[in-house]
Amino acid sequence: ALPMIQWRNSESGFGWVGRILHWTGVALVIAIYIGISGLDAPPKVYERDVVIATHNIMGWSLLGLILVRLTWRLRSANPVLGWRLSKGHERLVVTVHRALYVIVIATCVSGWLATEQTAVSLHDRLAMGLLLLLAAHATLALINMLVASVDDR
Repeated sequence: ALPMIQWRNSESGFGWVGRILHWTGVALVIAIYIGISGLDAPPKVYERDVVIATHNIMGWSLLGLILVRLTWRLRSANPVLGWRLSKGHERLVVTVHRALYVIVIATCVSGWLATEQTAVSLHDRLAMGLLLLLAAHATLALINMLVASVDDR
């Protein structure tokens, strides 16, 4: 039988609300990057406008989602603090999570402001930083899973 997942976070695990918010955000970020990835190729003006409008809508959706997720996160237990991690590892995990919230919000806001080349350049740099931070997050999650599976033996 599969374990029952609570709707709220517990001291040792994420609840289904947090998981849905997390994976919806992941899906949105992937869709945003895939949707905009071919924009440097010279499409027809109409197609380019549609791609940019869709990218903007998804960016606003991501911003709304991250604000809901941040509110949920601040009102829920942080399971990371209940895991058996060294203090340094725990600090790294918490710092990466906080940095993700900051960079997602900054990337979305800079995209909204990207009406001139300086803001576009900032948005592009923040988006690249977001990708690097997401890679760090995924790596830490994988390490945590591997460490947990070793500890469970």
